[in-house]
Amino acid sequence: MKLLIAESLTPLIAEQGAAFEQRFEVLRGEHGSVNTRRHGLEAHDPAALILSLKLCDPAMGSGHFLVTAVDYLADEVLEKIASAATHVNSALPDWHYESPVAARIRDIRGRLLANAREGVWTLDENQLDDRHIVRRMILKRVIHGADKNPMAVELAKLSLWLQPSPSARRCRSSTTTFAAAMRCAANAWAR
Repeated sequence: MKLLIAESLTPLIAEQGAAFEQRFEVLRGEHGSVNTRRHGLEAHDPAALILSLKLCDPAMGSGHFLVTAVDYLADEVLEKIASAATHVNSALPDWHYESPVAARIRDIRGRLLANAREGVWTLDENQLDDRHIVRRMILKRVIHGADKNPMAVELAKLSLWLQPSPSARRCRSSTTTFAAAMRCAANAWAR
């Protein structure tokens, strides 16, 4: 399963990384404010581009492929956040480049903590590490699935729901976060 995911997604991710590096080289040589050039680079951020992918398993069964894909993509997003900042800031320290995904992670963490305080439920902040939040982002934006068996759809939802951190499962919206992306295709097959 991991080989299938790596073979299908690695070329896309590598392509995005190369596009980021090419855009950096172009912007690096241009004149203009650092903020303008840095903003132009953020549009090509490889971590953000991974989160813009749409991955669909049209016969998802128990969701094993999707669960494995979430893990793989989470690792890639975190690696691209770090490598993009290192690449840019080692060449041009005055740019202070940070992936826009890093800011989104901080925002989500803040909202989860605020919801916990508002809902008066205990939350271990150690469970809100970047990896768990990135997994949640991937579930919400990237992962889609379908199956003709309604029980398989429910099983896949459960498998994906169990994957993120326990703190994310307590969030009121967590069960609806990705439920809309999982569909039963039984009616489509019957036609």
